[in-house]
Amino acid sequence: MGAVSAKDLVFEGKLQGESHWIDYLDMVYPKQNTYINEWW
Repeated sequence: MGAVSAKDLVFEGKLQGESHWIDYLDMVYPKQNTYINEWW
C-alpha cells in the first residue's frame, strides 16, 4: 500500500530478501497511488 513496490525497493537497494518473499510483499501490499500528502 504505497507508491513503490517491493520489487522497486529491491532494485533501489532499500530492501533485501528471497524472491518469493518479495513477490509475497507485492501481493499483500500492492503498489497504488496515495494521496495522503495532497493539499486540499
